[in-house]
Amino acid sequence: MHVSKQSRIGHSGQPIRTQNALKWSQNPYITLSRSLTFSCRSPMAEAVFKQKVHELGLDAHFSEIDSFGTSGWHIGESPDSRSTSTCRKHGVPVNHAAQQITPKDFARFDYIIGMDELNKGDLMHMKPSDSSAQVAMFGKWRTNKEFAVVVLDPYYGGRDGFETNFRQISHFSEEFLKQELGVEI
Repeated sequence: MHVSKQSRIGHSGQPIRTQNALKWSQNPYITLSRSLTFSCRSPMAEAVFKQKVHELGLDAHFSEIDSFGTSGWHIGESPDSRSTSTCRKHGVPVNHAAQQITPKDFARFDYIIGMDELNKGDLMHMKPSDSSAQVAMFGKWRTNKEFAVVVLDPYYGGRDGFETNFRQISHFSEEFLKQELGVEI
């Protein structure tokens, strides 16, 4: 995930101040990134995060919420059908084609989020030295110990893995908004 560097606004539409400093931008940029192929976790994370933002009436505060793979294997392709069907089952639309993250994205976004340590490592390796983007795992925002910090790739497992990912990603999305934007959920 990335969030831009402009003056930041909370759920009430007012700037959030921390020790007399503006904390968030009016139009944060968020990107959710996943390793290699983009097909399962990243598009789900993007869709769930967008839905949470919409449900909380925060759309105007986000210029962009996006997801990328760290490889170009499936550029232009739709996400894994199990990811999209899991999201749709929960009323979350998925409308995205795979794309690869580029060094320019590290200048566009304040946060870039990986789903596991490999993602985070790949992202750290790709991050230009002059970038102020924060690279983190989505599980950094976990508060419920029921959920693992790592969002495991469900590709080779059954549908249960996609449901687990959905619950994890929903929790991490809510906690990101609570902890970083001060949103009450």
